[in-house]
Order: sequence, then structure tokens, then C-alpha cells
Amino acid sequence: MTPTTIAQISRLELQELNAPLVATITDVKQLSSYNWIEAPSPTIAVPGTPPLWSAPSAPRQLKKDSGLIYIAQNAARHPDSPLEPLFQALCITNPSFDIRSIDVVTDRNNIRKLLSFINPSMTRNGLETFTINIEVTKNTAIFCRDETATHEFIGPDEFKGYGREFEKAYTTRQIGASTGHHRIITYRFGGLNFIVRHETDGYVGTDARISSRS
Repeated sequence: MTPTTIAQISRLELQELNAPLVATITDVKQLSSYNWIEAPSPTIAVPGTPPLWSAPSAPRQLKKDSGLIYIAQNAARHPDSPLEPLFQALCITNPSFDIRSIDVVTDRNNIRKLLSFINPSMTRNGLETFTINIEVTKNTAIFCRDETATHEFIGPDEFKGYGREFEKAYTTRQIGASTGHHRIITYRFGGLNFIVRHETDGYVGTDARISSRS
């Protein structure tokens, strides 16, 4: 289906909006969660659990990131319907939830892209071109993340940081064969009810003691 231009928004127009000085999020609730599981076909564990913070007792030298890195794991593992895991998990853990009460369903990544459009200084690379696919069902707008690449492979001679290796060294998976944890929350913002899916890299146990230096 050919896209139709409904409206155009200029960043200059945003500067003229009479918006509240304070943006407030209220009524935050967790609805569900899941983990992607390494398997021949798309598989999730519901509810999910993020890795547990379990830092080694002594400093260690990290290897640089290498191999397969997911950029958008939901789309990489389930390209036909990246949002389906969200709705499947919600149906399992919160079957009585009324989706008709929600105005916007989205990934956190889409919100970050919209924020970068409003204020490019908030992002590392400034203002960049992006696409968000939107479907409207009755009164609910469903925002689907769109990426040119859903994963990448870092070769042995490339350097792209230590993020993944840090997670491996300082957290412990709580679900075997898990390749990523996602949480689904709801909140109210700007007079609208949101469902937001976001990835969580880890959590701190209730008996953990994290020291800091001043």
C-alpha cells in the first residue's frame, strides 16, 4: 500500500507550541515481560527475567565486542510481526487487560527517535532520518520500529566498544539460552495512555551491595 501524506510537521512549528514547562509521567505499571530464547523458530519465555547484576570481586580486562550483535532483536527474530511478542506476553500474564483503553503502543526506541526530532542535541549523532511505521486500530495508534538493519556482525579486526562483553562479565542470565529481556509497561503522559516495550539489560538483587567512590 502506498503511503499517504496526512500532515507535515516542521521543527520550527514545534518551537511555537505553547507546551507545559514540565512533562509528567504518571500511573506507571508493569504489565508483562518476556525473554527471547535461542531456538530454531521464534521462541519467548513468559514472564521473563533480566540478568542479575553479579560483578566480579576484582577488576578484570574485558574483551572487545565481537560476533553477532542485535540492533532490534524483535524484528530480527520475528520480522513478519515484531510487535507480536508484546501482545502474546500481555495475553498470557494479563489476559483481562483492555487494550481499547490505550492510545499509543510503542517501543521505547520510537520515543527516543521522536525526542531526537524535537531536540537533536539529546542524541549522540544529532538529527538523523528515521522511519516509524504506524497502524491505527479504532482509537489506538500502534508504532512499529523500523530499522535498516536488525543485527550486525562485528569482525575480529573491528572495534565497536565493550558493551556486550561488559554485560556478560558483570551479569548472570536467570533463564537458560536467553538472548534478551523485554519489559512491557503502561503509563499516562500528555493526556494519553501508553504501552511501552523496552529492553532491560539487568537488575540488582535485593541483597546486593554496590560500592562507589567519591
